Amino acid sequence: MDNIVTSGVNRRTFLAGSVGTLAALGLASQPSVASATPTFKVYNAVRARPDLSAYGVPKRTMIYQNALLVGDNADQSLVQSTIQTNLNAGVTQACLDIEAWPLDGLSDADFAVNAAKYNQVADWAKAVNPSFRVGWYGILPRRDYWSVIQGNTAGWYADNARRQGIADHVDDVYPSLYTFYTDQAGWVNYANANMTQAGIYNRPGYAIIWPKYHPSAPVDIRGTFIARDYWRLQLETILAHGLSTGSAIAGVAIWNDDSTWDPTAGWWLETIDFVNAHNLG
Repeated sequence: MDNIVTSGVNRRTFLAGSVGTLAALGLASQPSVASATPTFKVYNAVRARPDLSAYGVPKRTMIYQNALLVGDNADQSLVQSTIQTNLNAGVTQACLDIEAWPLDGLSDADFAVNAAKYNQVADWAKAVNPSFRVGWYGILPRRDYWSVIQGNTAGWYADNARRQGIADHVDDVYPSLYTFYTDQAGWVNYANANMTQAGIYNRPGYAIIWPKYHPSAPVDIRGTFIARDYWRLQLETILAHGLSTGSAIAGVAIWNDDSTWDPTAGWWLETIDFVNAHNLG
């Protein structure tokens, strides 16, 4: 879904499982969990696009740049016909994914040029039907691993803050929490920090995860499936954050690049168990 890593890489009882696992990793600074009934949902955004709604995993539509751009340029007719086609099919909410217009490491002037491009596409989409909810994949906030791990977050915070003008044109945010390393404690810290930053935009957030290691991961693991316990830890971490006081995270969307569906895949069996254990279906 992307191949650039920013900043150097690019309840089996109610929450008992997640809290116990996180504590075992020595991560004491997790968000406090609210007692409200959870509204958190797990969404299906995999490329193979099977209907998983019977398992309590509804679809979350991804709209990629080939349905929005001609070359590297946005096309109003294409954008609006794509949105109308989705509306006609009963889709009411989508994650838009354009990766042709970088935002990282730009001067304010160059940033403003590309931000305006994103805003134009979002405005065209909303003009078709204002009730159609849109958000951008992976740019609100900028995905960042090493700034979090190294404790050097001031620049990251500032870059995320200047993206508020993009957030103002959308309804939802989709922080990307892909996996680059086998370090589970590192992933938890990175994920929690990125989800917290997603909250600065005052929009519902849906974390996007992938059951494989990112293509930029070390060569011996890139493109391979994450172990089931690691995958479960990711789901539990996102749920715990989503149920914590003040969190913007309303759900998790699972993406996968496989073109065929494997109902016996370990990550999927673990996902079903997670959904059932927490009554999320």
